Amino acid sequence: MRWLPLTLLWLACDPDDAPATTESCARSAGCSVFGECGLTEDGTCGPTLEAHCRSAATACSAEGRCSLVDGRCVATAAADCLASTECRALGHCSVFDLGMCGAVTDDDCKSSDRCTLFHQCVAQVGECQNSGHGH
Repeated sequence: MRWLPLTLLWLACDPDDAPATTESCARSAGCSVFGECGLTEDGTCGPTLEAHCRSAATACSAEGRCSLVDGRCVATAAADCLASTECRALGHCSVFDLGMCGAVTDDDCKSSDRCTLFHQCVAQVGECQNSGHGH
């Protein structure tokens, strides 16, 4: 019974439940992966500088979402989509919809792994698909 108050104290001081700070946001996994490096107005971690988006492994390097718009990392430049790993792998080489990169033209798909490996070389609604002609 003596440990119960200590256990409750430990649970009340769980660092994951602590309010976000600029420092905790900058050290978080969300910073390096998604660009959630700054303290937003609502007290949560999120991108607050373009540099946060540009340095994010998943948001920018993988998905091409390298620009800060309205507090979100989004794709706004074709060059960012072209440089992303999803361009090479999935054909997501053009700015598509809702600030994301996607396959807009068949050329986006043709140099992708999806086309080479799975014969999905036709752009349809942001994704590389089979042509429907047996390829």
